[in-house]
Amino acid sequence: MTRPARSQRPALERHVVWVQENVRTCQDCGLCCTEAHNAAEILPVEAERVAEHLRGLPPGERRGLVARLEATVKHYQLPKRGELVRYTCSFLQKDMTCALPLTVKPTVCLSFNPLTEDACDQESEWFHRVHDECEADNALRGFASERLPIPVAVLRALSSSEPLRTERPPRPSSPNSGKRRPPSRRFRP
Repeated sequence: MTRPARSQRPALERHVVWVQENVRTCQDCGLCCTEAHNAAEILPVEAERVAEHLRGLPPGERRGLVARLEATVKHYQLPKRGELVRYTCSFLQKDMTCALPLTVKPTVCLSFNPLTEDACDQESEWFHRVHDECEADNALRGFASERLPIPVAVLRALSSSEPLRTERPPRPSSPNSGKRRPPSRRFRP
């Protein structure tokens, strides 16, 4: 019997803490989470992790976050098939911090970090290492392979006991589908 591979997600979480302590802490500018740069899409398995966190919150806090998810979907008319839509994340707080703890954040969020004193960017190596695990876990659990904007995916995960299993065919693959890059969101805060 082969031993399962160690998960890369805890390593990415430790890396984020290291970056915050040694490179630069997040300046809470919110640019990575606002419609200026954010078009993040996640897999159902990640949406389920966020939904499970929301289910464990006090009812008032949960209702407030669900209302923000619904408002984001309505305001940005998400999802729009076949195109990435920029939107402000529902979990961005008024003080420009994230409402989600590090252990719950989607991979695309965790792997976007300050790389220098004056610039943030997607750390694609980290993204791919952890996202590949997410894709495998997603398939193992029988979830659809469709990536959706965070608010749409989380609302689906919250909507029923089996919200993410579908019979939809996966997105058409491109010649580079195995090497999918996260959306470029480089900016200077």
